[in-house]
Amino acid sequence: MVFTSRGPNPLKPAPSKTGSRSLLALLAAALTAGACSAPPEPPPEDRWTAGGDLTVVLTASPFSLRLEGATRRELDLFVQSLDEIDDGRYYDPTFDDPYERIRVTGLESAAATDDGFEATLRTDKPGLTLALKARDLGDSGVLLSVAAVPVTGIVHTGLSIEIAENEEIYGFGELFDHPQSRGKIRSTRFDLDGSIQSGYNERHVKAPVWVSTSGLGVVVTDPEPVVGDFTGEAHAETLIVAPRMEVALFHAPHPVETVARMMRHTGLPPLWPRWVFAPQQWRNELKLVCTVPCDEGCNPSQTGQDVALKDATDMRALDLPGSVIWVDAPWETGFNTFEFNPVQFPDAQGMIDRLHELGYRVLVWASPFVNRTDDSDTVCGMEGANAGGLYPFAKEKGYLVRNKEGKVQEFPWRGTQGALVDFTNPEAFEWWKSLLHRVTEMGVEGFKLDFDEYVVPALDTISAEGLYDFHDGSSAAAMHGRYHALFHRAHYEALLETHGEPGYLIGRSGDAYDGAWTTAIWPGDLNSGFEEHREPDPPGEKPRVGGLPAAVNAAISLAASGHPHFGSDIGGYREGMPDKEALGRWIEFGALSTVMQLGGAGEHHNPWDFDYYDQETLDIYRRYAKLHTQLHPYLYAYVARNSEDGTPIVRAAGLQYPNDPAMRAATYQYFFGADLLVAPVVVRDAREREVVFPEGR
Repeated sequence: MVFTSRGPNPLKPAPSKTGSRSLLALLAAALTAGACSAPPEPPPEDRWTAGGDLTVVLTASPFSLRLEGATRRELDLFVQSLDEIDDGRYYDPTFDDPYERIRVTGLESAAATDDGFEATLRTDKPGLTLALKARDLGDSGVLLSVAAVPVTGIVHTGLSIEIAENEEIYGFGELFDHPQSRGKIRSTRFDLDGSIQSGYNERHVKAPVWVSTSGLGVVVTDPEPVVGDFTGEAHAETLIVAPRMEVALFHAPHPVETVARMMRHTGLPPLWPRWVFAPQQWRNELKLVCTVPCDEGCNPSQTGQDVALKDATDMRALDLPGSVIWVDAPWETGFNTFEFNPVQFPDAQGMIDRLHELGYRVLVWASPFVNRTDDSDTVCGMEGANAGGLYPFAKEKGYLVRNKEGKVQEFPWRGTQGALVDFTNPEAFEWWKSLLHRVTEMGVEGFKLDFDEYVVPALDTISAEGLYDFHDGSSAAAMHGRYHALFHRAHYEALLETHGEPGYLIGRSGDAYDGAWTTAIWPGDLNSGFEEHREPDPPGEKPRVGGLPAAVNAAISLAASGHPHFGSDIGGYREGMPDKEALGRWIEFGALSTVMQLGGAGEHHNPWDFDYYDQETLDIYRRYAKLHTQLHPYLYAYVARNSEDGTPIVRAAGLQYPNDPAMRAATYQYFFGADLLVAPVVVRDAREREVVFPEGR
């Protein structure tokens, strides 16, 4: 359901304003200011500052580190240590290890710098100090860098920030359970988790970025895993798994502007193409049907090409708007050869050309693996081991991630065995782009990016040989988040090099800085109904990943974390084809998402196939696909503004109206820009739901 919010709101797109002053007037103003202003007084000897509107203040007597100016808060730096550590082991703050917390007790020395100050801080552990640097970032931001000296035994570095009792916190990447984090412990660590249906903890987007309803913003700029402990009554703690931390602090009068300032720091995206923001369609597999065994020639009665073109022509005939057709895996001669399977797609170039004639852009699936094992059992037309000779070539050239023993490290994935491309190697990065050009030069304008979560620090530490030895020397902990950005950037550059403008990338994973390369996030393999995250399954089965409710929460939390564009599989994935009610409710949510994409597991999610659905389902899809299209001018104005200054279109209710307690507590609703309040129905059989409106609206 969509409701119009009336009344003034300060964060709507506005036309840009330009003006000019003559050089003479500017010089006169500067000279006048210099003549009338007294020289600034030097700071007191025991007080050092960094920043502008938001200022970090360090005082010696009594010792204090705090924020002043736009907001006043006490800051506390600390580290955690162990008596003995294994350099090869990963020490997560949530692990049950006997960590010793070491606190700052005073100041040893400090000195002003051109843009802030440097200081050495005493701690309550003899012989250990913390080196602190603070500098002005502009844009009401300040950067703190802290490092333990010496680093021996130090496993974590942390910052504690004073927060108010009624202050809510949003962000910290993609969250399926709830977009609000007060009272919770959050982590950016992706890891195996046998307690849930998927087998891992669903931390796909690792963005250590959070914003409070008072306008405070925090961005940890280091790549290692980060934990946010928001369980304290008066303090929020952010810890990194490293003996040092670099963290940027921001403040703005309104928290949505804080999100924009944080995104300006992490990197603004380009202006994505208009066609990305119209409805999209795909199938889990464009199925090839052979009438004789593959080794006898297949003699197909249906090719994947036939299916794609039929879907495209059906949508046009049924008056269903759309702009993109996805070609999901399998589609190649071997996984990531980037050559179309000639049996499944006998005239791939002709198919792409015809889709273009029908008004569709084409996106294909990709992952960062090069396979050694046989892919031929996947679908007829895929080759045997080492498809296209890519594996032996990449292995010989040093383009694959190796373990600490110098051997190529292989992983099981999608029923096959392969190795990750080492994108820290510049030659491997360029080689991968040369493979991508095989399809971008055919007219492919986008990629669905999958399976790039395989850099798992905890696995590195439990393996005797150490699983990851990257070309540039980066640790597994550092590459845990950074790998996504490198993988995605290769595809971004390949599209830009071929087409001269940004293409379309939709990824399952990312980090705080990946929003500059990746157009949108899709949340991976959700359940196909109304399940909440970790909702108990029948006895003996594991809790669910989550369905439609998890998708809504993911969209809200991502938008506060530097990833403003989101599109979940309409109808989910895990159970195959959704039932009519789940598909219909998900269509409604998809229409009020930035990316509306119809597809998932099973035969398809096409509401026009009356063997599975009915006329009412088709009418629902047509109505909401047209609504999404009709909203395009409104939506694209926010897309443009996001590329200019970082302002997101999706806003948690509590961020849009931070002083309203009811809005801070609201669930499963969000603002789509300043003017639309969206409240999806996320409960089965519901014919009404509670919607919280801003006070006075």
